[in-house]
Amino acid sequence: MTISQIKSSLYYSMIIFVIIIALFTFLAGKTFLGKTSFYIVRSGSMIPVLSRGDFIVNKKVSYYQSGEIITFHLKDRMITHRIVGTILKNDNLFYTTKGDANSIADKALVSQEAVVGKIVFSFPWVGFGVDFAKTKLGMALLIIIPATLIIRQELLNIKREIEKS
Repeated sequence: MTISQIKSSLYYSMIIFVIIIALFTFLAGKTFLGKTSFYIVRSGSMIPVLSRGDFIVNKKVSYYQSGEIITFHLKDRMITHRIVGTILKNDNLFYTTKGDANSIADKALVSQEAVVGKIVFSFPWVGFGVDFAKTKLGMALLIIIPATLIIRQELLNIKREIEKS
């Protein structure tokens, strides 16, 4: 591999990386088509299955089973824990949940309405990149680095065209 090929590979890898982080940053905290949502794991309560900083994809379904990992609203927070039981109370379904790393189940029951969805996929550590991209420095780097690389590449292309003439 020549130096030129290595530079080109690095250039395109950087652009792809920035596009991926920008995409994940756009998706974080959003729900699409009322069924698919995207969140970042904020605690270590689900270790070893999920770790702090994992980017998770949830899918809303009509019923959740024991053993499934769900994301749900609890007051002003989003929690991702495993269902360890179900309870029927006044014709309403509630779930008992527990973080895998926790020794006891959560005190609060989770209503069916509070569930955002079950985990269908996770991207380890991507949440850290998304959180960084949301900072002033991260946003600047997401704009400045790709813009600089694109401008540089275009200037080199113009220089080559001029030299051909």
